[in-house]
Amino acid sequence: MTEQKKNVTPVQSTIAASIAGFTGRIILHPIDTIKARLQVQSITGSVITQQTQAQYRNTIDAAIKIHASEDFRGFYRGLGVSLLFTAPAQTLYLASYDAAKKYFGKASGEENFLVHFGSGFAAEAVSCLFWVPHVCQAK
Repeated sequence: MTEQKKNVTPVQSTIAASIAGFTGRIILHPIDTIKARLQVQSITGSVITQQTQAQYRNTIDAAIKIHASEDFRGFYRGLGVSLLFTAPAQTLYLASYDAAKKYFGKASGEENFLVHFGSGFAAEAVSCLFWVPHVCQAK
């Protein structure tokens, strides 16, 4: 059997990256919700007021309490805003990674550690240009 490689166009790569970003965000949003609530409670409980009792003891306790008080929808609170920002960021990262991997793969003639390392580095650099807040003016 001969294996034929099908070249993926940049448009196809971007569409696939977008679908992956949206799908990943939808599936993993409940975990981020639990993590964010645990982090916020530790800030408000330990820094602002020492007497505040922690609402959640651990991850499982948080999941049980969120479901009990807010139903399944509580896990997806804020998903719209998250999709608005993280899905495009994921799309940009994955499409940049794919483009860099093709470029570095052609330059080296093979896929190896350095190709993947360079691709990840380049994709992160491109993502940071668009998604990391920049300081416009220093005092």
